[in-house]
Amino acid sequence: MNDIVYIDQGQLKTNSVLLADLFGCHHCDVLRRLNSLVSTGYFNERDFVLIKYTDIKGQQGAMYELTDRAFLIATSFIGGVNLKEGQLALVDAFLEKRALLNAQHQAKQITRSIH
Repeated sequence: MNDIVYIDQGQLKTNSVLLADLFGCHHCDVLRRLNSLVSTGYFNERDFVLIKYTDIKGQQGAMYELTDRAFLIATSFIGGVNLKEGQLALVDAFLEKRALLNAQHQAKQITRSIH
């Protein structure tokens, strides 16, 4: 499986396509659940960003890009046959990527202090 968490402009993110695959759901079901969640208005727009993407068949579609905060909120609403395993894998992936970001940040700090 591709990385389920990625770094975009210094932020940790995942997306609804990756979540659907990880949790064993259809992407349309994940989109519907996330749309319902976002429509409550309780969440920051930056945490759930609806974007366009091209699927493996070359067709255009919509997907949500989620921050780590959004994923923590959303996972209990997504469901799926792999819910527990998906949540564990996602948490581990976010922690691993966060450690990587922190190490990169510390390396930059050290480099700056040397020069």
